[in-house]
Amino acid sequence: MKKLRLHRTALTVGLVSLLLLAMAVPAAAVKPVDPGKLQRLTWYAVPSGNSDVVSTDELPGHVSINTPAGEVTMIINGRITLDPNTTYGVWVRELTGYTGDYLTSYAPLSYYKLTTFTTNVRGQGSFHINIARGDLPDGTRDIQIAINPSLDDAYVGSTVAATVKFTPVRTG
Repeated sequence: MKKLRLHRTALTVGLVSLLLLAMAVPAAAVKPVDPGKLQRLTWYAVPSGNSDVVSTDELPGHVSINTPAGEVTMIINGRITLDPNTTYGVWVRELTGYTGDYLTSYAPLSYYKLTTFTTNVRGQGSFHINIARGDLPDGTRDIQIAINPSLDDAYVGSTVAATVKFTPVRTG
């Protein structure tokens, strides 16, 4: 009987360890979508204001990322519902090597504020970003899109909505 309990305990510990290991695998291990394929991402609430801590609470809307061939290497389109009549900044994380236009940046996370949008009276807003091929080196990067209130172009603010971290996107 004692031996059976010992085996059950060892089995339980082993299963729990495997579960924890599976949960610890970073999202970066996901295979990137090939260039030219559309990725549709979900918005999540960020109650902490920190884009590293994205909740599981989905928000209305989505982000589409496409990496076509030609002069444009990445197209990012987004729709979201937030507070009405409010201006927000769109931040793209992990644009290492980016040389195009931007409103402001946060170098430690390779975040670039690329555009702003203003929601309507119902809180609905949308944005469109084209990144030129000459402004971003080809390669695979782990993208995250974040939305922060935007008092002006240089304002950083706290994140209110974001996609999950480390969505692999391949350009080139």
